[in-house]
Amino acid sequence: AWERAAFLHEREAAGEDPSAPALQQAGSRLQKWRRSTLGDEASFDERLRAVGLDAAAFVRRLAGSAPRPEALTWLPLLEEVLSDRAADVALPSPVDSGPRMRVPALTRRFLQLGLRRLRAGVEALAARTGCAPDALLDARAEAWLVDALEQRLIQTATRSLVLELNVARLSGELQGETPQARFEHFALRHLEAPGRLAAFLEEYPVLARLLVTALDRWSRTSLELLTHLAEDREALVAVLGAGVDPGPLVEARTGAGDLHREGRSVALLTFRSGLRVVYKPRSLEVEARYQDLLAQLERWGLCHPHRRLKVLTRASHGWVEHVETGGCDDRDAVARFYWRQGSHLALLYLLRGVDL
Repeated sequence: AWERAAFLHEREAAGEDPSAPALQQAGSRLQKWRRSTLGDEASFDERLRAVGLDAAAFVRRLAGSAPRPEALTWLPLLEEVLSDRAADVALPSPVDSGPRMRVPALTRRFLQLGLRRLRAGVEALAARTGCAPDALLDARAEAWLVDALEQRLIQTATRSLVLELNVARLSGELQGETPQARFEHFALRHLEAPGRLAAFLEEYPVLARLLVTALDRWSRTSLELLTHLAEDREALVAVLGAGVDPGPLVEARTGAGDLHREGRSVALLTFRSGLRVVYKPRSLEVEARYQDLLAQLERWGLCHPHRRLKVLTRASHGWVEHVETGGCDDRDAVARFYWRQGSHLALLYLLRGVDL
């Protein structure tokens, strides 16, 4: 079943030529896809060319192909999840108590394994840097990171879960006298029955791969963030912390922007002292140079000087001071606000800025 999760570029033609019935069935599948989801012909042909195929070769690949070995490298991690090897890891309480779909029967094993991997990475990082693990990552920040993984897992699985919830309802498998009680049974216990989670993921092998990929990327990007924080801490304190050590990290709101480069995202970090900074997993040379431009405009006599941000740049990432939003106290402040907005727009137009 897991072979069905291989991507097109990970598949290769089978040894023997497909039979005529297999080719006919594959052609029929292709036509259904074209009518339903694949968009215009040119876009589809371009998609095929990207992996070295044309329509005829694609039909042959549909009729008979096998995944390359690299297509299944995610399976050992899935086996760790299904074997429940981290069942002894206690999960923190959710940091966000607002209304949100939670299905611990699906996410528990992923979260426990992820937390075990995160803690092992933090201990190794602490040994390298000479810091205590809790000085690098407070339990509250750990809970924020786990919460981010849970959100990512649920967002990935929502449609499949809704379908399975309805199937279980129609099959009479849910316990409870009210819809809420039946949902709680599904969320807490339905997939905890022996073999049920494995059967669910075997039915949705692509989903299984996406969930495992999310877990793996979360582990790596979370530890990457903490490593950058440990390595840059001295400079971070000097540039953004006014020379005062802010204490351990107590809140880490990841996913503050779109995910890029294997799950990396902007993060809003808060330290015990109250210092807040923005972490960006890319070079911030452009942001730093833009602050320099604002400073030069002020020297040239800008009518209303702009607020300039403190930026700490590194080759692969960077740090920016956090700016709290606020209102305008009077009409003059409103006028300055709109003047500065217009000034920014003029600069970005001049610089041909995009994706703002």
